[in-house]
Amino acid sequence: MTWAASDVRRATDRFAAGLVDADPAAPVPACPGWSVADLVAHLGNVHAWASRIVETGEGAKTPDDVPEAGGVREWYLARAGCLVAALDAADPDEPCWNFSGVHRTKGFWVRRQVHETLMHLVDLDQAHGRSTELDAGQCADGVAETCEVFLPRLFARGFRVDLDAPVGLVATDTGDRWTLEPVDDGPPRLIDADPPPDRLEGTAEGLWLLLWKRSDEGVARSGDADRLTRFLGSKLST
Repeated sequence: MTWAASDVRRATDRFAAGLVDADPAAPVPACPGWSVADLVAHLGNVHAWASRIVETGEGAKTPDDVPEAGGVREWYLARAGCLVAALDAADPDEPCWNFSGVHRTKGFWVRRQVHETLMHLVDLDQAHGRSTELDAGQCADGVAETCEVFLPRLFARGFRVDLDAPVGLVATDTGDRWTLEPVDDGPPRLIDADPPPDRLEGTAEGLWLLLWKRSDEGVARSGDADRLTRFLGSKLST
């Protein structure tokens, strides 16, 4: 799936719209200890961090700014605007640092910021008891990104996925399928094979939210229940 700066703008606009009647003090269920104000600060600072990386092509320190009370939405919009402007001006094929070690181009940050923003839109909506409308194709790409980018990233940071045999992920609405195979000295790798008996089947949205530990609704498990439980109990995203 190909992403553009306009996709980031749409995602950030949706998040900003969700802030209009948001309660800054509301707890965020998927992020224990975080309030909505903390969530906004996190996402706004991530946008500012990504903007700097895209502009320079090099790594940068994540800022630690905090929005003033009463100006949370405006503070967020300013940082989202800078991000979209940086991505819109960038050549997506130009080499650029990222934290994963794969897809080291500026285009990486377009995809990453779409998924980052929409996952935190889910968090914002969950904090207010709202449902989030998500595109199935976007969610399928989110599953792919989790496998391609975050499993290697977490392995490099010392988090090993508990997997001793292949596990499959099957998106029943998009037809996408992924098979993860364990590697002795590395993160699980995607292989071109039919999903094995031990698998998770559900909508692309259900699979994506499950891998990011936002929801376990709408995903069926088949095969070795213990193996799947251990796999899902691992740190799969961050």
